[in-house]
Amino acid sequence: MSSLSLGYDDLVKKLSYYAGWGFSTPTGDRLAMIDRCIQSGYRRFLTAYSWRFLRPLNTLETGAAGTAGAGTTGTTLVCSAGPFTEFMVGALVTFTSTENTYEIASVGDAQTVTLTEALDGDGVADAFTVTQYAVFDLPANFANLKGQRITFAENKDVPYIIVAGEARVRDSLRRSSSVGRPQLAAVRPKPHGGSDDEEQRYELVLWPRPDRAYVLEYRYQVLVSKLATGKYPIGGMEHGETIEAACMAAIERELEGPGPQDADFVRMLEVSKRKDNEHAPDYFGGRNLTSPDVERLQRSGLVVTYNGNTYPGVS
Repeated sequence: MSSLSLGYDDLVKKLSYYAGWGFSTPTGDRLAMIDRCIQSGYRRFLTAYSWRFLRPLNTLETGAAGTAGAGTTGTTLVCSAGPFTEFMVGALVTFTSTENTYEIASVGDAQTVTLTEALDGDGVADAFTVTQYAVFDLPANFANLKGQRITFAENKDVPYIIVAGEARVRDSLRRSSSVGRPQLAAVRPKPHGGSDDEEQRYELVLWPRPDRAYVLEYRYQVLVSKLATGKYPIGGMEHGETIEAACMAAIERELEGPGPQDADFVRMLEVSKRKDNEHAPDYFGGRNLTSPDVERLQRSGLVVTYNGNTYPGVS
């Protein structure tokens, strides 16, 4: 992280100074109001544009790994790291040293499974992998999948995985228990426990069940958490001034109504958009963006847009 990044505590002091309460951290109702303005400004910045830093490329491995722990004996496999899920019934456990393979008969909890046959020469402290299951947890900050395809990281030549409706993938799994290279994928919400402090999570379902551990790549929309003491806003140093301007505009509205701080945010937002566009690809439709045609588009002030991304030529 850059030492020039603005954190939550820096914003608190800046807004406190603007409100006339000194360049320090206030308490009580004053701090509550400043926090409310910071969250409001941060939300305004995040929703003002389709930021590329909110659509990162992520990887997912279609397999789990662990080491057999105390209590592993007979048909019982225990791993304190908790790699097991309810969807691993029927999956295969392969021990690294012996290459022995066992099928999972049932899942007790995240740390314990029962195998269909007793362990033979494998036991405590032996490493293993789990493959051939269809459902995988997505990151806690996953909001939604971007795009209609998931690619294979280790082999760019194989066809991509098509993102389809959850019912279609679920029906395919019901009709066929085959394993192989995944061809279809769907995102679905995980069951929610109903608790107010429990966040909604999502999972990825694949068909057919992966026959081995593939590394998949996908792009997703990040679900951003609120700022708090000791935390830094997503976007980094290059958008720090814009985020600060959004928060200043929020406290200005709270104390005085819209004014010059709001106008300053609008100006800084355009700066941040241009910075964000610097991370765009240097080609469009197979043609280099420095070609004469695109240069004419840039001079004319026209905008080139593809897949929701705006490329050089924006004003």
